[in-house]
Formats: sequence, structure tokens, C-alpha cells
Amino acid sequence: MRQIFNRSNFAIVTGIVLLFVVIILSPKDIYAIEANSPQALAESNNAAIKTSPFCTNLATESAKVKANLTELSSKLSAAWVQQGATKTTDWQQVDQKVSANRAAADAKLIDSLTKLAEKATSDNQKQAITDYAAAVNAALTTRRNDTDNARITFRNAVNNLMASRQETVTAQLNTFIDSVDTAIATAKDVCTSDPTSGVATHKIYQDSLAEARTTFQNNRSGNDKIKTELTILSAARDDNFKTIDAAFKASMTAAKTTLQTTLNNTSI
Repeated sequence: MRQIFNRSNFAIVTGIVLLFVVIILSPKDIYAIEANSPQALAESNNAAIKTSPFCTNLATESAKVKANLTELSSKLSAAWVQQGATKTTDWQQVDQKVSANRAAADAKLIDSLTKLAEKATSDNQKQAITDYAAAVNAALTTRRNDTDNARITFRNAVNNLMASRQETVTAQLNTFIDSVDTAIATAKDVCTSDPTSGVATHKIYQDSLAEARTTFQNNRSGNDKIKTELTILSAARDDNFKTIDAAFKASMTAAKTTLQTTLNNTSI
């Protein structure tokens, strides 16, 4: 039985990952104060006499940013768990169908071999049919074992690929989050030492976030290749199935030829 791995779950995970970037540099963020805005100019002119709005609100707003990142990280982990559960369910359904099909095929084979044996009228014919049945069962067993091994090889490769991708994405996200945390910590330190430095501190803060976002997006550029790798794995599995089927058909043809020769009856 052929099995096509469901790739749609990867799109869900990718969508969650993209939210990390959006949430950090939202245009509605209170940090988004243009350097030349009236508020910024007033802040600069009165730097010596008041704390900047940026520094005043930094603690509250940075806490919201970090909380959002934590929430999104949790959602990403949950999506991976769901992805794994869906994969397991899909494979279980495939195994159930394979078992049902094999049981039905076995019943038909037994019926066919029983009817064939009933046609035997001599010991030589009976022995030829017994040998034929043994050859058929051996070929069938080999085919099933080889098919099962090909399926297991494919699934192990998929599991390894998914685990590797999750490890890579987790590292990318951790790097991104660490960069955001560093930007926040740096801004807080500056605001603590100089509460009036809002414009300059805000500029450094925004530049740090932009750099973190760019690095994150560049690192993510190679993540989509998993779709290509899954296609390659599926194609390799299908090629194995074709090779196994060809060997099985050759064995069946040989067994039938031997039986016909022995019985001198090409109609069987």
C-alpha cells in the first residue's frame, strides 16, 4: 500500500513561527516614536528636566513583548505535538488498511490453492501443487517483509527529519528571543543610567530589534527545504515498493511455470 505523508501540518508550524517577527515590530508598539516627531523633539529639548516617555514605559511594554513571545513559543510547541499526533494517526490508519487487505488476500489465496489441490489426480500432481503453494507463500512472505521494512525505513527517516527541523527551528527562535531580551536589557540599563536619553536609546533599541528580525528571517530561509526532502524520501520508498513488486511477480511467474511444466497443463 502506498502512503503519502501529509505535509499540511508544516504550514501550520511555519505560520506560528512568522508571528514572532510581527509581534516584535508592530507599528502600534508604544516604542515606535519617530525621532523627528513633536514628542521626540520635545523630549530632546526637555531632556535635562524630565524622564523620557520611552524610558518611563519600557518596563511595562517590554514585559508585554516577552509575554507574547512566551505565549507564541508555547503555541509552537503545541503545534509540534499535534503534528506528531496527526502523523501517528495517519500511519496507524495505513497499517490497519494493510492488515485488512492482507487478511482478505490470504483468504482468497487459501480458497484458490484448495480448489487447485482438488484437481490433482495423482501423487505427482499433488506434490507439484504442494510445492507451488509453498513457493507462492514464500514469495508472499518475502514481499510483505520487504514492504514492511521499506515502510519502516521511510517512517524513521521522516521522524529524524522532523526532529532535526524542530531542533533547528527551536535554536533559531531561541537566538531570536535572546536577541530581543538583550535589546530590552540594554535599553533598560541605559534608561536607568540616563532617564532622559529616550530618543537615542529608542533608536538603538529599534535597530537591535530590526537586526534580530533580519537574522531570524535569513536563518529561516533554508527551513522550507523539508518539503523537498519529504518528496525525496517518498520517491525512494515508492521505488523500493516497485522493486519489491517486480521481484514478487518474477517469483510468482517462476512458480507457475514450474507447476505447469510438471503438470503438463498450461491452463493451470
